[in-house]
Amino acid sequence: MIKVLDVGCGDKTECRTIFPNAKITTLDINPNVKADIVADITQPLKTKKRFDTVFMSHVIEHIPRLSVVPALRNVAQVLNKQGKMYVITPSLEWAARQIVTDEDLHVSVLASIFGSQDDQWQFHQCGFTIMLLRQAVRMAGMQDMEAYQSSYTINMESGPIKAQQNIVVGWKVSEDEKTES
Repeated sequence: MIKVLDVGCGDKTECRTIFPNAKITTLDINPNVKADIVADITQPLKTKKRFDTVFMSHVIEHIPRLSVVPALRNVAQVLNKQGKMYVITPSLEWAARQIVTDEDLHVSVLASIFGSQDDQWQFHQCGFTIMLLRQAVRMAGMQDMEAYQSSYTINMESGPIKAQQNIVVGWKVSEDEKTES
């Protein structure tokens, strides 16, 4: 059975949907979420557990820009050799296109840039194009296996809104297998 660490697990549904047969361990900075591990990924993780996959959906945009790569490195430390890290963020490319072309700009575009700001955990401190996200994953010592964009839904008070997100899948390799970027 694959072992998955769900970082920034929130309501714990997204990772369980994507990895239905996995043994999932949850991690979140917010103690109210009641995750298996309460931790700040900008600090070294204290867990001794190792995982085949790390899933980080809409997490790193909440971290100060200069702390993103160290946070990704911290999380990569709990991956088994040849483990995968899924890093998903709102797409700045999509948001920029919406700002430039949409006369009736919807608040969801601003939420994808700045966060919903509903509580202290929902503020975005940085943003990513697909290339910036790939670069952050590489700088954290991972090889990027895949990079693509997909649609997702932002649930707003006025109803669900379609948006775009960036997805990079990183691969942990040993130091001697790592290629220079």
